[in-house]
Amino acid sequence: MATLKKLIAASDRVVGFQTYFEGIAVASQTIHTLEAQEAQMKRLWSTFESIYEVTLENYEDIKEEIKLDALDRRFYSTFEAHTAVIAQIHELLPPCDTEVFHGDYKSWPTFRDMFTALYRNNNRLSPVEKMCHLMKKTQGEAREILKTCPLTNEGFDMAWKISFSVMKTKGPRQRAA
Repeated sequence: MATLKKLIAASDRVVGFQTYFEGIAVASQTIHTLEAQEAQMKRLWSTFESIYEVTLENYEDIKEEIKLDALDRRFYSTFEAHTAVIAQIHELLPPCDTEVFHGDYKSWPTFRDMFTALYRNNNRLSPVEKMCHLMKKTQGEAREILKTCPLTNEGFDMAWKISFSVMKTKGPRQRAA
């Protein structure tokens, strides 16, 4: 009986999270909140799936309480709630991403344009979230330059201006070499 109650509770948490997620206004979602919600749904699903496996292993003990087809229906309805949320999250996340930028002039125009399209022009992101993404998408010399800027709302504008300035002065020097 305890295993069945755990299964039902875990299923209810997945379905409840779907209801919660569908009640959130799309305009209030950010990449960060979507990623956190996806991680939470995956945790809830994993918990449910583990309990479901234990329930099946111990089915002989509970077969008087519930039929196997009822367990299967519970599994698939819970799975549908899980996949519906994950699918909606993936529809809201940017469809592509930019490569990590290392600071070379040749790849700067592609990085600049992709980062601008995906992050800089994304109104759902705050400037500090954009700064965080900029830090994640840079390595080497480019990251070292950005480390001089604070991880704040104001820091993003500063970092973007510095990046443009460095690439502007770096370009002619590399072409001449």
